[in-house]
Amino acid sequence: SYTVTATAPEGTPTGNVPGAIQITGSTVGAIDTPRTVPVTLQVTSSPIAAARWPFIEPATFVDTLRFRIMQGAQRQEKWVQMVNLGLGNLAVSGATAATTSGGNWLTATVDGGFVKIAADPANVAPGAYAGTVTVASNAANASLAIPVSLEISATAPARILVNQE
Repeated sequence: SYTVTATAPEGTPTGNVPGAIQITGSTVGAIDTPRTVPVTLQVTSSPIAAARWPFIEPATFVDTLRFRIMQGAQRQEKWVQMVNLGLGNLAVSGATAATTSGGNWLTATVDGGFVKIAADPANVAPGAYAGTVTVASNAANASLAIPVSLEISATAPARILVNQE
């Protein structure tokens, strides 16, 4: 795999800029190289939305939000901060939660530049569940989807504590 970073030179007009990357010297075999991979750089003067964990430095971006909750426990909340990696002002207009399994255990609300995401284990059987929180904004990347996973484990057996003197 390769990681490619592109930066538009100062003064590049907004729009899509076509280009290509030439791959050579592969150790997989002569049939794999040289290879030309087309790329498109989108240059924008608009905001670019990203989700990061608040108050953590250096900035750590959210790739997947994970909840691990015991069955019967209280609802858990996590907050993500919406940040602008582009130009202009980022305006977050809403957040929508959707689940692919387990019912309606996932909710999301916007509070300024933050999104509160909650998982409620009530009426959810032990198991693994998936969902997505989609954050709407005025960003060039439109809606930002944050994958969410929920793992419900069975309740622990009751324990009796004896106080010996």
